[in-house]
Amino acid sequence: MDKLRVGIIGCGMISDIYFKNFTGPFSNLIEVVSCANRSKEKADLKAKQYHVKSQTVEEMMNDSSIACIVNLTPPEAHYSLNKEALLKGKWVYTEKPLAVKSEEGKELYKIAKEKGLYLGSAPDTFLGAGIQTVKSLIQKNEIGKIIGIQANMLSVGPEFFHPNPLFFYKEGGGPILDMGPYYLAALVCLAGPIKEVSSFASSPFPDRTILKTGETFRSEVDTYFASLLRFANGVIGQLTVSWDFRFPSWESKLPLIEILGSQGQIVVPDPNTFGGKVLLRHGREEFKEVPLIEGFSIDSRGLGLEEAYRAFQNKKGPYISNEFTLHVFEVLSGIVQSSKEKKVVEIEDSCPVLDLFDPRF
Repeated sequence: MDKLRVGIIGCGMISDIYFKNFTGPFSNLIEVVSCANRSKEKADLKAKQYHVKSQTVEEMMNDSSIACIVNLTPPEAHYSLNKEALLKGKWVYTEKPLAVKSEEGKELYKIAKEKGLYLGSAPDTFLGAGIQTVKSLIQKNEIGKIIGIQANMLSVGPEFFHPNPLFFYKEGGGPILDMGPYYLAALVCLAGPIKEVSSFASSPFPDRTILKTGETFRSEVDTYFASLLRFANGVIGQLTVSWDFRFPSWESKLPLIEILGSQGQIVVPDPNTFGGKVLLRHGREEFKEVPLIEGFSIDSRGLGLEEAYRAFQNKKGPYISNEFTLHVFEVLSGIVQSSKEKKVVEIEDSCPVLDLFDPRF
């Protein structure tokens, strides 16, 4: 099977795990040809570290030997780079979010569909053994009919750990577009596509301070979202995300995700990881930890692209399909729209109900 030749744009903090996985466990199907970055010096360093070429974005886009662009840039650059790559006839796998505005995501999807190209987006963490173990319990009817879902991401903001967090607080950032994708991708995987959303948002602490430097800046986006989700199958979900904890030692006691069924409950592990602890309770029993099924339990970012390429080679549809990518982004966009316009937003674009992921596929 020929390898998928990839160019990586964006050599920031998140890039290392992609380089390591693409040049390590996924190198049987993926070959990183080159990397590019706004700072050429940073691109040169990554190129030397991982034994690939350093190119400009223009050189990479015009390089006919590169079949896929992996976009790891800040959100504000996602739409323009993703569109350029698609128009050049290349596959795209992008860090979340797909774009900034809803109409941008729809346009990218339309271009990819017209050209017969793959358009995928992180996160792929829900393909890991943690979320997939939960999926298997649901499919085995371990908790009966799903009644409701609670999801909570309550934490400090990136200024507490990131050396340059300003882009997280610009349009296209904030906790809903940065962390929300992990939760929504997991929820769509577990309970199916979402039909309607309603949301309130606020910015309790717009003035932020970078822990490492003491530099202050002002957030341009809301940092607290409380949302209701109505799934196509009638299940009601709640999602709360916030970057408004003021001290690193603060920790929420709410479960990250809990699924309530007619016969029991499941506590779902952190959707920002591939593994984690799965807890199951039947009826009035105490919660018990469930062993994880076979699969990816360590940080396997890039798995979504590897699986998509394997699927296309086998003439099958990928797990993170173009439709799944657009649907998760449309839900995110709908939550933001609802909070601004103070109305229920219907999600126009759906996706197939996902089956249990087979890591050997």
